[in-house]
Amino acid sequence: KLKGSRYPGLMHISDWVPTIMHMVSNVSMVPQELDGVSQWPALQMQQKPPRQILVHNVDRWVTMQNGTKEWLAPLDQSRGALRVGDMKLITNEFILPWYSPHEPDEDDEDGSMAEEFQFIQDCEHAPNTGIATFLFNISADPYEQHDLSLDHPEMVVELSQLLNSLASRMEEPRW
Repeated sequence: KLKGSRYPGLMHISDWVPTIMHMVSNVSMVPQELDGVSQWPALQMQQKPPRQILVHNVDRWVTMQNGTKEWLAPLDQSRGALRVGDMKLITNEFILPWYSPHEPDEDDEDGSMAEEFQFIQDCEHAPNTGIATFLFNISADPYEQHDLSLDHPEMVVELSQLLNSLASRMEEPRW
């Protein structure tokens, strides 16, 4: 009955273990201390998807260059991305032009030419382009080409507060 259907919910990799455990056993056997949630009932269309928020990333550290050495420095504000429903907020990110992900063409079936494709490395030197916050409607704009942050400033504030709240509860690294 579900073959060929599309799951409308948000699912994170951390949901895989509880979902699979729920699928093959009783839900009471899924450990409560896991970060993920079981998506099994929603995948069977027995209930609404349980996840309303998907954290893509939260960084509180940045790689810096100091002479010839690289070191980590704390950020004044969290840098990250999260999705709530159809909306995705990206905060404190470099202002860069959009670039198309490499897709193999007929001459590159095995992907061997992918090494030649130039892409942006997050850990490389920061570009001289400034920092901004972006808001996208992922369902309507999956390639993130139309920034809606100026059209919906109240949503930017609300989602930024949520991201900062989540960042404030992060454990500090022990290194």
